[in-house]
Amino acid sequence: HALESLLMEDWHHEKLSILLMNKINEEFDGELSMALEMFQGKYHRRFFNQLISSQLDVDRLDYLKRDSFFTGVSEGSVNTQRIISMMNVCDDELVIDEKGVYSIENFLTARMFMYWQVYYHKTSALAEHLLVKILSRAKQLISEGKHIEAYGNLKYFLYKTDFEKATEEDINRFTQLDDTDVLSAIKTWQNADDFVLSYFCRAVVQRKFPKTVFSSHPFDQQIIEEKTTKANDFFGINNGELLVEQISRTLLPYDTEKQTIYLLKKNGEKIKLEDAETQILSAHINQPTTKNILYFPREL
Repeated sequence: HALESLLMEDWHHEKLSILLMNKINEEFDGELSMALEMFQGKYHRRFFNQLISSQLDVDRLDYLKRDSFFTGVSEGSVNTQRIISMMNVCDDELVIDEKGVYSIENFLTARMFMYWQVYYHKTSALAEHLLVKILSRAKQLISEGKHIEAYGNLKYFLYKTDFEKATEEDINRFTQLDDTDVLSAIKTWQNADDFVLSYFCRAVVQRKFPKTVFSSHPFDQQIIEEKTTKANDFFGINNGELLVEQISRTLLPYDTEKQTIYLLKKNGEKIKLEDAETQILSAHINQPTTKNILYFPREL
């Protein structure tokens, strides 16, 4: 997810998924046609698409439970079986039986905690950002006519510039890319002639990440400029702004505008989660929260 849009210029993974599913569908003589309709929201029973992509889809139920277990962050644990057993359909829409309100609220807050403690943790956010910076720097140097050592499928995407329409070769090569290709290149680029590229690569490989400062408010531009000047003086470079940057992460725990979660009362009435008399948190977690991270060379 971190690199897909960079390598194929805004080709989101769901767009690639559809291309791959269409390809497989051809090989299986249309056996995936209904699944494709559901995936794209074209199937006449809309709730199937909500199971695939919504604020309460099976993807989120899966990764929250799995990531909570493997990271040891117990706050992310959710009772998926309870939630699934509470799922119902009303007016061709996915709803939750009213008695499952607290399981849903636990799910929403668990996801919020996982984002701030794991996915948006300042170290993991910075590591992901550095991966993007490394490949974007490599692509930029290549576009300027510089030679950047790369091999195989990664070299193909670094040097290719036209992705207006993905070819079969693009898709085949993209599915063969994995972490090993990228990490191998990063190891090699530690010794690149370009200081910025080598600096970021060494930071990742040697686990010597830039220093980070966390804030709920945007950092003053003067602070960023001061750090940039220090970086230029310390390393003897003139593009220190590439080593000093402010990044931000925003989370909206429960989006009441995009797709409301509905509860189904015993009398058959459908009500919004945030309007339920039994809800405790849902009416208070519908505002986005933004955290800002300023990073700069640890040597400073």
